[in-house]
Amino acid sequence: MRFSLLSLVLFVILFTGCGPKKTPMDFGYYFQEKDQEELMAKIISYVYVTPKGVNKADRFLPENRPFYLKEVPNFQMVRFFKDSNNRFYFYMVRPARNVNNYKRGVAGVFTLDEAGEIDYFEETFVTKMIPEEDVINFGNVVFDDFIGGKGKIEMNPLRKDFIEFPGLMSIYDFEKKEWRYNEPDSLN
Repeated sequence: MRFSLLSLVLFVILFTGCGPKKTPMDFGYYFQEKDQEELMAKIISYVYVTPKGVNKADRFLPENRPFYLKEVPNFQMVRFFKDSNNRFYFYMVRPARNVNNYKRGVAGVFTLDEAGEIDYFEETFVTKMIPEEDVINFGNVVFDDFIGGKGKIEMNPLRKDFIEFPGLMSIYDFEKKEWRYNEPDSLN
């Protein structure tokens, strides 16, 4: 009886220690689980809708954090990486409003200050609304190029089929932290 109990305990310890190893491309490699939810909420405040009745400029205020924390389960961090300059690169799946339950992929770069707050953020690209499996596969395919390009991505014809923002008529507004459409006069 003692031998089988000891064997069972050793098996459980061995089995639980043999889970998937985290790599430098995993969110959990850099942040403990308790910190991941908070950081996800911070990222979501940059890449998602604002709470009803809140100006976009006010979406980062502490009183709006509960809204973004509530949204965390609707997002999935697919790839994540920190470079030697403490810049974090991410690719995540986010909800998209459509009748097909399609999702969007979002990639970006950010840095954190000493208090753990985002002090630089750039949303680099957003995919079209497509099936979730395609969103994940696309991110897995392009993420290494995204890191190699220091947070930029070359827009070849295949990628243009998947990426909606930036586009011919849209650019990222660093001041407002959102995508905007170019005015027709600014295209000359």
